[in-house]
Amino acid sequence: LMAAGQLEFIKQTTVTSSTTNLAVTDCFSADYTNYKVQLEQNSLSQEASLETRVINASGVVSASQYDLVLLSMRSSDSVASETKSVNNDKWQFTMYGESTGGGFYMAKLFNPFASDKFTTMQSQMQSQYIHTSPTHRDQTRYQHGVYTVAESITGISVHTTNSAINNATLTVWGYK
Repeated sequence: LMAAGQLEFIKQTTVTSSTTNLAVTDCFSADYTNYKVQLEQNSLSQEASLETRVINASGVVSASQYDLVLLSMRSSDSVASETKSVNNDKWQFTMYGESTGGGFYMAKLFNPFASDKFTTMQSQMQSQYIHTSPTHRDQTRYQHGVYTVAESITGISVHTTNSAINNATLTVWGYK
């Protein structure tokens, strides 16, 4: 029996070659109501925006059923930027890497397996932002998202459309 709040490893997937999608399937169940998801992105082929989607019984959901609010902060900016997105086809910018060095994100998912509740997500990410500066700047983002369909979710998928993920691990833990 697991103590309340204690993480229990569920499942993990790792890629070491070039891919645009990384998923952990069949990782959510009635055993837990809360999950921690961690993406370690160790290298990219170039600048990349990684998006997150849920997986249901039919596969990866790419319909316009994701809402998101985002707070983005860079070490060189004097003001944080805010973004709101409703009826999107993904949780956008859950990880954003602007150098080949990668970054990471950690998310908490609530009620993904409950077929009578929306799945909610809270995440934070850390990476480097280079853009026009010759030196790196730290970049942090905080997000809150809702998958707006009450259905049972069985997995999580991270994808990119503009680059390749070369070396990454996606891990899922359950907790009560």
